Amino acid sequence: MKKSILLFGIIALCSLASFGQVSISPKLSNNLNFATEDGLSCFITSNLDKPVNVYLEIQINSERGFGVVVAKTENFLLNIGFTTLDRNSIILQQKKYLNRDFGSYEQANGHLPAQGYSVCLALRCVDNDCNFSEQPNREVTTCFEKIAINPTPLLLASPYDEAELTDKRPNFSWIPPMPIGNDPNLNYRFTLVELREKQSPEAGIMRNRPIFQINGLPTISLPYPGELEDLRVGTTYAWQVVALLGKTPVQASEVWEFEIVEKEEEVFPMPFVRLKRTDDQIYNALNELKFIYNQTGNTNILNYKITTITGTPAVISLPSFALNYGENKYTLDLTPLGLEHKQYYILEVLSDKRVIYLLKFRYYYKKEIK
Repeated sequence: MKKSILLFGIIALCSLASFGQVSISPKLSNNLNFATEDGLSCFITSNLDKPVNVYLEIQINSERGFGVVVAKTENFLLNIGFTTLDRNSIILQQKKYLNRDFGSYEQANGHLPAQGYSVCLALRCVDNDCNFSEQPNREVTTCFEKIAINPTPLLLASPYDEAELTDKRPNFSWIPPMPIGNDPNLNYRFTLVELREKQSPEAGIMRNRPIFQINGLPTISLPYPGELEDLRVGTTYAWQVVALLGKTPVQASEVWEFEIVEKEEEVFPMPFVRLKRTDDQIYNALNELKFIYNQTGNTNILNYKITTITGTPAVISLPSFALNYGENKYTLDLTPLGLEHKQYYILEVLSDKRVIYLLKFRYYYKKEIK
C-alpha cells in the first residue's frame, strides 16, 4: 500500500513538471512619448520544460474607443526562465494602422499622438505541440492602459470663462496643444451654443443644438462670423474647441461660458446742484447725490425724502442732516439705500414755508475697486 502511494506521488510530480506556465507583463516606462514598439516591451516568465517558438501580437486602441494599430513580431525562441523584450530587440513582421491619421503622425514623428491608450498584448505559440498551461492554451494575453502626456494641452484663451461681454460679435482664440500643434494636419472644430437657464456649459455643449459650428479651422482664432445675427443681451453662451488630426479628434478643450450684457454708459460723478422749486433736468448720480439747499427759516434738521417718478416712497430710512441758516451743501451716499441701478428717482426737500424743492436723478451704481 505504501509503495502504491509513493508511486502515485512520483507520477503526479512528473506530471506537474511536464506542464509549465508562461506569464507576460508590460514593461512600463515614464517616457512622455508612446510608440507602437513601446507597447511591445514586456517581461516574460517561462517555466516550461523546454524552449518554444512564439510571437507577440499587439492591438492599441484610443481612449476614445477607435482602433489605432495592430502589429505582429517575427517568431522568436522563448527560453526557460526570464526574458525581457524592448523596442531594440523586437523585430516587427507586420504592422497595420487602423486609423490613417494616427498612422501618418507616428510615421512622421516616431510616436503616436499624446493621449490615453488601451494596449493588449498576446503571446502566441508557433508550434502545434506548444502549450502555456496544463489546459491546452496556446496564447497568453495581458492588457494595460498607457497615457502619453501632452506637455501643453488645448487651452481656451478669449473670451475668458464667465466673462461679461458688451461686444455682441466677439473674437474667439485658443492655445494649441504642443507639440502636436506643429503638425500640418492638425485642425480645429469650434462649437458655440446658447445655454438654457441654470444649465451647465458642459451639458449645453453636449445637448443643445449649436448656433454655430465649423470644422477644419487651420488657425487658433475665429472672429464672430459676419453672416450670423448679433448675440443677444442677457443671454449666456458656451463654447468649446476640439483639435483634430486630419479627421480624428485628439484633444478637447474645457467648456467655457460668457454672457452678453448691456453696455454701460460712461457716467461721471455729478457736481453740486442747487435745489430749485422747478427743475426739469435729470442728473446722473453715480453712487452719491450732491445738492445745495438755501435755508431761510429756523428749522435745524433737513426735511427731505426720495421717491420714485410716480411719487411712491423709495427709501424708508434716510440719514439725518443738520440744517443751518443760509447755504448748505450735502453729499448723500446712495449705495446703502437699496436703490435700483439705472432707475429714476426724485429728491424732495420741504422748506419751513411748506414749499417743495425738487431734484430729479438717475441712480448709477459702480463698485469701488480697492
